[in-house]
Amino acid sequence: MTRANDLLLLEQNHSRSDAEEAVRIRRRPEVLQRILNGIGESLLADDSPIMAKRTAGRVFHKLMHAEPLHPSGKTMPAALQAMFNRSLKKLEKAGPLLGALASDLKAMDELLRWSPGRSGPYAGRSFEAQHSHAIIVGPGGLEERQDLRVGLTLMAPYCRFPDHQPHQARAYLALSSSEFCVGADGWEHINPGAVFFVNCGEWIALRCISGPFSWLGAISSAHRWSL
Repeated sequence: MTRANDLLLLEQNHSRSDAEEAVRIRRRPEVLQRILNGIGESLLADDSPIMAKRTAGRVFHKLMHAEPLHPSGKTMPAALQAMFNRSLKKLEKAGPLLGALASDLKAMDELLRWSPGRSGPYAGRSFEAQHSHAIIVGPGGLEERQDLRVGLTLMAPYCRFPDHQPHQARAYLALSSSEFCVGADGWEHINPGAVFFVNCGEWIALRCISGPFSWLGAISSAHRWSL
């Protein structure tokens, strides 16, 4: 398994303009800290898979140290933006922790850089137009750093993400209902707040049902790649 084959790792040029460098903020905003706290609390919950907690523990230990912020957003297509808003609206009703996370993600949405990823095996029809990624923390992200990655992905209803093998182990937090399959296991339904883990080299498949699907992924070593 190589980095080049990992469909959630995109080799991009993350050089920033002088104007972007000029607006760097060296203090982590309260809303971003709340989002990271909410993700961490979910991934490290007692009922989370042990390997997901192990990965999240490494990530959030590193997040104790903040890096400069680059508040330069890039909007996603209007149709996907509407789906993301629908996804967050449903998440607001999924309990206090997830509801607070949804409100904070909505408040920070305009600062995120959204971009499409690559297609691959078994991807849904028109996949390129039915998904988008944003990096919250990591290379090219809102908080620029190279030692970890926390990313957000959105897919349209009835869309299937390409089957892929992650180059690095990662933990996922589902923000809406969907289905996933790891290795030779069958499809499993997941609800908002579900946490699952995929080891490096394992095959994973993800697909939406009747509503849009969004999830957060975290890995502890990002090198020069972005989610």
